[in-house]
Order: sequence, then C-alpha cells, then structure tokens
Amino acid sequence: MHRRHFLSSAGAAGVAAAVGIPLAVNKFSDTTASAPIEPLLDSGADLAGWVTTLGDTSQTAPDRRPRRTDVARLDHGSHSELVANTQARGVMAQAHASKRFSVLPTAAERHDAIIEFRLPDRAPTGRGNNVGQAIEAGLFVQDPDDRAVDRGVAIQWVLNPWVETYGDVRMCAETNRGIEWRTVAHLEPDNEWHTFAMCFAPGSRRTRVKLDGQVLPADKAIAVRHDVGGNFQGRLQVKTQSVWPGNHQSMPPFRAEFRNWRWRSS
Repeated sequence: MHRRHFLSSAGAAGVAAAVGIPLAVNKFSDTTASAPIEPLLDSGADLAGWVTTLGDTSQTAPDRRPRRTDVARLDHGSHSELVANTQARGVMAQAHASKRFSVLPTAAERHDAIIEFRLPDRAPTGRGNNVGQAIEAGLFVQDPDDRAVDRGVAIQWVLNPWVETYGDVRMCAETNRGIEWRTVAHLEPDNEWHTFAMCFAPGSRRTRVKLDGQVLPADKAIAVRHDVGGNFQGRLQVKTQSVWPGNHQSMPPFRAEFRNWRWRSS
C-alpha cells in the first residue's frame, strides 16, 4: 500500500517507540516462561468452520428488530463473504464470525493472528450498492483467573460515507469512561486487499497491531465479557455492520470479503 493512503499521527519508528516496541529487536514476548511449548497453529483460505452469529446490533423500531436471518456467511474456498442486512430491510445489523479455539497452550507467551480483507464492488465515492458502517477484527483470549472475561484487541475501519470519520481506522481502548474507539490511522476506502495483524501477550497484557505492515499505536489489552457463548479459550473474529437506516424501510446489504487467516499461540 502506498504511504499516501496510510495517514497516522506518527511514523512507524515513532509509533513503535511510543508503545515500547523496537523495530529491529522483538522484545514483545514475555520472558518469564522458560519451558518450550508446542505451538498451536491453525489457518484457512476462507472462513469455513467459523461460527456466524448476529452481533451487537441497533434497531429502528419495535417491528424492525435485527434478527439472525439478517446476517450470513458465504464460503467460496478462496475467500468468504460476510454479509450484514442480507434482506435489505430497514435495520442496522452486525454479522459476527469467529474462529474459536477450545484449548490454548497454558504456557503460551503470545497469541498472533492475521487476516486479509477487502470491499468488493466499492463505488469511488463510497455511495453505491455496497454501503456499510464498518468492518471490525479482533483477537481475544479467555482470562485464566477470571473465565467470565476475555482479554485482547479490537480494530475497526469506518466505512460510512456520510460520517466525518469515513476511512478512519480505530482501536478499542479502556478509559475512565469505559471502552471507547480511538482513531489511530486513516485508510482511504478502496477495492484492494488489506491485512490486519494482531498480537496479544497474556503475561504483560500488551498488544501489537499492524495494518498492511504498518505498526499502529496500541494500548493495553481491553477486557470484555465472555458472553458470546460456547466453551472456548480463544477466538479470532471479524464483523461487518450495515448502516443506520433512519426512517428508510429498506437499505442495501453490506458485505466484505475475508481470506488467508492464521492463528499461532507460542
């Protein structure tokens, strides 16, 4: 990706220094664990085998609540489509797909995940037949001391052309007001493939995130409730969210494509 398409508050070296991650030396891993472990590795070309649910949603009226049939995942072998508001109703729906890991290595110092994504059929202005609110990705690991909590990182690309934050890349951060989205970069929406890479170290609760190879400012891991259902210790997730419909009775579906995901616990 050309640097003119990627605007952040600091260069890669400045960002790395701000979060304490030298570019030339990888000191991200915790140093307390000593015994070597068998790493957990998993990957896929598409999202086959992932769990797809109706995620966090909004509603416009009591008779137009989002429902499970408003979201879908289509697997094509080379990639998958994640569709929100499949029936073009007047709702804001969020499609949530997650790869869940029932057991993670207990001595793992870090968990790394990567996934590619793009917007198909995107009009140059963003205002076409594939308009959405946002794409999100996240990596979360269950807290071994509090199994009601997951810790990790979440990143979002804002794609609603009617808002001032259009094209902003935001990360979840814990503040004294609770969890908030903070803008860390800008990526002009296009039809190209892009890559989110995420890393979480449980011991230090530090995170690291890259967009197309560029290091983003990262805070400590956020804590969220382990309320997505199922008995598992880690998950890689992606989301698509359709736009707020206002008083419109119908809004176009929103879809994004995902491919080439990988997870490593080591």
